[in-house]
Amino acid sequence: CHGAAIATERGAVPIIGLSGAGKSTLAFIATHAPPTRDVQHLSDDTITLEFADDGISVYPNQSGFGFWPDIIDRYAVTIDRANGLQETRGKQYLATLPNQRRGRRPLDRVVVLDKSADHGDRTIIAKLSPAELLSRLLDSQTSIASPHVVDRLRMWKRLSECVPGYRASYREYCDVDVFRRLVLES
Repeated sequence: CHGAAIATERGAVPIIGLSGAGKSTLAFIATHAPPTRDVQHLSDDTITLEFADDGISVYPNQSGFGFWPDIIDRYAVTIDRANGLQETRGKQYLATLPNQRRGRRPLDRVVVLDKSADHGDRTIIAKLSPAELLSRLLDSQTSIASPHVVDRLRMWKRLSECVPGYRASYREYCDVDVFRRLVLES
């Protein structure tokens, strides 16, 4: 699955959306800007899911993490540059993340980012129906062309029926406090 994922006490929260929606940036801010004790990084760019009889789990991805440099100042993010900070095409990349969650986490909810919405500076949260979540899951994938496309469609359908989905709509920057409340509260 294409997106980023964070972990809370209740489980994993994949963050999906179209390219440029802010998936990696928001996950980075949520796990690195104060307070960080309640949210940990799971993965960036690729989300590994396991579908089992007892539910759906998310596994950490050890591929590092990408973010835009302006967020460090904007959100008072502190990073240890000894963790392999590199720059490629204007983005900053950390090779390792010391606060990355280890081990699989049960899937708790899915957050879909919608950067195209115009609500001024506000971030609006809306619960998605299973059909809306399924549609957003399919839209966010860079490619579902594979010999197993029917299996993938069944997988997304099951996911959309098993966990709640939420849409975070905003114009330029998602409000991090609103996002944290969404992922931390029941």
